[in-house]
Amino acid sequence: MADAAWFAWCFDHGRLHTFAAVTAPWCTAAWVRLHGDTEAEALQDKVGRFGSCVYFDQLSADQVAEVLKPQ
Repeated sequence: MADAAWFAWCFDHGRLHTFAAVTAPWCTAAWVRLHGDTEAEALQDKVGRFGSCVYFDQLSADQVAEVLKPQ
């Protein structure tokens, strides 16, 4: 599945996005790519890195810097 899709958490939409590996990401909002080959693994990575934050305004300054870093 790693070649089929990858996951990102979107802090503008407050949800997990799934992007096809062969196309450009369709969301132009503030998202961060997550590690994991499944939704469950990606969500574990999101919680590990960003805790319970769902939206951009809930992030710490360090987390904002990570999200805004070029992907």
